[in-house]
Amino acid sequence: MQRIKLLSLTASTGSIPNLELALDRIGIALSAQEEVPMLEAAARAGRRDMCEWLLKRVRGKTAMSGAMAAAKAGQQSALEGLLENGLQWKPCIVRAAATGGHRGLMDWLLLRHSDGPLRLEDCRAAFDQAEYERLLEAAAEGLDLPTLQLMYDKWRMAWDEQHQAATAAAAAAAAQVRRRERQPQAPTRVYSFSDDDWEQEGEQEDVGPLMQLLRHERETAHALQIIVYHMYGLPDKLLPAAARSLTPDWREKLEWLEELHEARTHKGPDVAAAAAIGPDAVARLAWLRQRAYTVDHLAAEEAARTGNAAALAYLIDEGQAAQEQGQRAVWHAAVLGRLGAIKVLAARGWPASPTYVAAVAAERGHTHIVAWAVDAVLCAGGDAAAGSRWLLDAAARAGSVELMERLWQHGCRGSERAYAAAAEGGCEEALEWVAAHGIAAPAPEPPAAGPAAAPGGTGLPG
Repeated sequence: MQRIKLLSLTASTGSIPNLELALDRIGIALSAQEEVPMLEAAARAGRRDMCEWLLKRVRGKTAMSGAMAAAKAGQQSALEGLLENGLQWKPCIVRAAATGGHRGLMDWLLLRHSDGPLRLEDCRAAFDQAEYERLLEAAAEGLDLPTLQLMYDKWRMAWDEQHQAATAAAAAAAAQVRRRERQPQAPTRVYSFSDDDWEQEGEQEDVGPLMQLLRHERETAHALQIIVYHMYGLPDKLLPAAARSLTPDWREKLEWLEELHEARTHKGPDVAAAAAIGPDAVARLAWLRQRAYTVDHLAAEEAARTGNAAALAYLIDEGQAAQEQGQRAVWHAAVLGRLGAIKVLAARGWPASPTYVAAVAAERGHTHIVAWAVDAVLCAGGDAAAGSRWLLDAAARAGSVELMERLWQHGCRGSERAYAAAAEGGCEEALEWVAAHGIAAPAPEPPAAGPAAAPGGTGLPG
């Protein structure tokens, strides 16, 4: 994890020689998936030459995330370099630009559509339904209300046309059945023609005009149900996107979406969870609570995941998140290295055990979280350090000799896993420290036993 972070940081500087040197020093070949973060970092920083160089190493679907990172960051030059060097144009790149709020870059991308230049107004006809709805979600997050309304109107017009077509088809089918109802019906025979002869397949009775009418009505009702579901369900999908939007008119977007379908508006916890990630999350969450949105532990988990300590403290202090549901919030904070969130959770008695937090954080290379856990244990005094043997394993995995030394001085001797943890962490200095302090490598497991020997035999097949 630390290795990928360092390589990504080097890629973001744009220095190809430095990145080549860093890759050579690693001494092992990276998978395409491991190289994607480097491409994303270079794309976000707008390093066009670096992006083109990395594109030769990262191909296929994994390379698309680099283009999306450039589009979301508004880096047109880097994006142009990727597209000019073989990366295929995809609607998801336009969606990323919309999420980032870059309307001008969206227009630039649409002019380069593989089937010919497009305008934003043309996207509904050019994109498939699912892709256009995802684009609408991105617009709700990154673009202003007038642009969102323009795009939504195009979407609504298309569904209105389908609604009218389905209704007209139902009326035509009913009229046809009524005409047939007035005519005498006779049994019909079904024949199939072959090269040799006419072969009678069987005889079947006509289902009758009434049954045909019922069948058409059922099919039409099903089609209309699908149309209504999309027409009324999409605004519910747009609400979370608008709630996390960084545009100044985020409130207006939410109010407009609420007005679209009034009482049908879904005010579930996903909206508050989306609002819990921004710098003004506390104000947004309070506003949502006033409008009767559900605010619960999902918002706390999202605040912990994104490291929004202020929002997390607000949710716990206001009783919107129960301690019993806090394990996932602790895990998210530890996995992603959100120290501020860890401190908030620990201070309020949530299940943020230093040993557990350190073990989870060490696997991801978050040494600062392991350091906090060590401090928390040492501050407890007494035999706390000696009893936290797994903490030294976490420090070994994180590759922090300083933390290992501090724990050792306070009586923490680690476990038999310390050697393996240091090896898995990839830090040679930590491995040497473990060996120097008498923590031996675990003995290899004995080979699996063979078949049991029969009395007087060898156990080998005869």
